[in-house]
Amino acid sequence: GHVGRRRDDGLVLEIDVDDYVLGISEMPYRWALPSAGPNGLEALKAQAIAARSYAIHRQIVRGDPAERTHCWCHLYDTGVDQRYVGWGHSGLGQQEWIDAVRSTNGVVMSHPAETRGGRLIPIQTFYASSTYGATEPSSLAFNISEPYLVSVDDHWALDPAVKNPRSSWSRTKSGSELA
Repeated sequence: GHVGRRRDDGLVLEIDVDDYVLGISEMPYRWALPSAGPNGLEALKAQAIAARSYAIHRQIVRGDPAERTHCWCHLYDTGVDQRYVGWGHSGLGQQEWIDAVRSTNGVVMSHPAETRGGRLIPIQTFYASSTYGATEPSSLAFNISEPYLVSVDDHWALDPAVKNPRSSWSRTKSGSELA
């Protein structure tokens, strides 16, 4: 696949999808350290599978990057798609992230409803740092209805032991600001 910025920025990277996943930076790699809890490595593996599935889905759906003249890419390296920071980032959990990605090489998520030309393709795998206790169905979040993008319980996001700084928040807006 092709990861990149807009063509006028002058940068497009062509990379194997499993190597691309190594450069994803969507969750703290330190979650896999023993001090972070018992299931951190499994969380990183799930993230790797989700990132790979999302990337391949976008590659298939978006088609030939040459037809996307505004970017010549399958994926953007920002939150538009997935935060891609490239190879070589360091810090706590770096080796655990590498291990999570490599141990899931080639693994994707699929659903019988997601096909192209009669063949299963990886699904769109959306993820977020905080769900406030439940995910939204795709019909509300994206104005599309996918049978695999349904609301699910995420009470863990509200668990104080998780120490999620975004488990709840509030903003005050006036009626005119909202309008």
